[in-house]
Amino acid sequence: MTEKNVIMASVINAYNTIAPFYGLFTSPYDDQMEANFILTYALRAGAALDVGAGQGDLALALAARGVAVYCVEPAAAMRQAILTRLANQPNLMPYLTVLSDNATDVMCQRRFPLIYMFYMFQHILDSGERQTILNNLAQHLAPGGTLLLNLWMYENLQSQELTLARHKSIGDITYRQYIGYNVHNSERFDVLTAYEVWFMGRCIECVAVSLPNVVLQCTELYDQLSKAGLHVRREYAGYDWAPFCNQPGLWIIEATRNQGDEYG
Repeated sequence: MTEKNVIMASVINAYNTIAPFYGLFTSPYDDQMEANFILTYALRAGAALDVGAGQGDLALALAARGVAVYCVEPAAAMRQAILTRLANQPNLMPYLTVLSDNATDVMCQRRFPLIYMFYMFQHILDSGERQTILNNLAQHLAPGGTLLLNLWMYENLQSQELTLARHKSIGDITYRQYIGYNVHNSERFDVLTAYEVWFMGRCIECVAVSLPNVVLQCTELYDQLSKAGLHVRREYAGYDWAPFCNQPGLWIIEATRNQGDEYG
């Protein structure tokens, strides 16, 4: 197994490990803003490819509005969560196709008017593999279609030991989330995440994972998108459509296979 395959396997294993806690501390307000942002594109597109679908939050929101979504998710525990949620919403089953594939190898034998990959691209440490992913996604994009990527811009990130970030009580159980960072150099860092389950004053379960990340520069990503035949149409700094100004924080890229401005 090559080094990059080992790293990707570790990412998949990490998401399988934290799947029971995934989304437990997500803000419903943030979720709704993100879903509304995607819906602006998806309702006009009618169909979408969700790459790195997680537990299907966005895909289910789109399906509920009649959008057909192909979900690509390599982590088995995450896929199972999507299917479990679908079992409780059988009316959405005709709209979702769940694939146990990844962004590098997925072959859907069709093209999509909308492809989105959120919070995943920075886990791909190898530049060549990032290029392969963009090339593959471009091949799945319909003429005039839209590719959406989101990333985080970092500045002066420093290593930090695990620190309590949030906690939530459900019945007599308290869940705690810890976040930390292990910075290797200016281009590479790990996000450290741990969850504790507390009952009757003692910790009865603890899981911890390390997720590799790369710090991407604008010029590098622009170049890779161009090589994949993609043109950056717009960039945003948030789901409120604020313009991106190359500052630390959220970075959303809207790209297309041509120079058109389909959504006005």
